[in-house]
Amino acid sequence: MRKVYVTQRAQDDIELVSFGTGPEWRSRMGLLDVTVSAVIKEIGKNPMSGTQCIVALFKRSDEGETPAVVQARNIWTFHLKNVDPTATHRLLYRIVDDDVEIARLLHDEMATRDHVPVEWVIDLLRGLTE
Repeated sequence: MRKVYVTQRAQDDIELVSFGTGPEWRSRMGLLDVTVSAVIKEIGKNPMSGTQCIVALFKRSDEGETPAVVQARNIWTFHLKNVDPTATHRLLYRIVDDDVEIARLLHDEMATRDHVPVEWVIDLLRGLTE
């Protein structure tokens, strides 16, 4: 099984969603913890079991040239409804060598492209120039 790293931002997202408001938060927190743990275990076993996201980036060009569009295919999501049919969130992650880095817990209404960590974008752009 691969190592799965959960970033502080993802931990904060999980905590924020699990606390919520109202008296039902304690039971929801326990259910979310179980669901997220099961999803992390699945991603660790098979990182490609999620859905691949294609993010378009522009490669730097010389003067007068049209920038080339490059697609980054190293970004994935895994929906929690694969474990809990009532879930409305998904984990955003990337595969780095043989390991997995989980960056965010996103609600269904959140566009993935708007929440890709800037560090990931920088890494992808660096890869284009090498």
